[in-house]
Amino acid sequence: MILYKYLPPERVDVLEHGLIAFTPPRLFNDPFEASPIFPSDAPEAIELHDEQLTKRVKFTHAEKIELQRKIDAIQSAHGYRRLIVEQAVNSVGVLCLSEKKDCALMWAHYTAQHTGFVIGIDTAHQLWVESVRKNGGPGEPIKLIYSNERPKPKCISDVTPEQIWYTKSKEWEYENEWRTTRWNARAFTTIKNPVGEDIPLHEFPREAITEVILGQRIESFTELQILQLVYRPPFETVLVLRAELDQTTFGLNIVPR
Repeated sequence: MILYKYLPPERVDVLEHGLIAFTPPRLFNDPFEASPIFPSDAPEAIELHDEQLTKRVKFTHAEKIELQRKIDAIQSAHGYRRLIVEQAVNSVGVLCLSEKKDCALMWAHYTAQHTGFVIGIDTAHQLWVESVRKNGGPGEPIKLIYSNERPKPKCISDVTPEQIWYTKSKEWEYENEWRTTRWNARAFTTIKNPVGEDIPLHEFPREAITEVILGQRIESFTELQILQLVYRPPFETVLVLRAELDQTTFGLNIVPR
């Protein structure tokens, strides 16, 4: 399967150095990223409290203290598990890919108003598969679930990767997104985003790139930079294409350069 990464013109270095951004979800443009609705109280504590109330009308002082001790212990463990989950979320970066290469909205949002480019990655390529096996999550890339409801696990121990990294609002469904993840600590290096936040860059096999699509508004200098890279190893078989405006609809046509 070929999946596509939309890139601004300044990221020509993706082709040159084989380093691509795995962005922490907290830096995404969607504030709902990686934010399932965690229960504020441990369900086990609530169940224990309610169960004891139905069994007993009155409690001795010692029994009240013991019941509260058990509830506090459950709540403490609940809070600790939630902290672990939140730390894990902040420790992981995400590479966002799409099934689509001709989405005008994505070209506008992610390629600096059509001045950048898109790369097509063969996720079945042996080197890509090996890279994911060594560094990514099981089964990645994973297709996103689009939902009208935020994930709401019953308890912290029920939280799944799908609820954290692979679920978004249906409003984003047009992106047809797939994701793969990496631990930030294993990044090859980092770059700064426009507000000074670190963005981890991870190595990926450039041999898995099958297409490079030039934006409809790409500048001549950027185009030349790209062409000088893709006409030499390891890109001998890469297909170079261009996005053009359709003459009758509001669509983009991807055509040979």
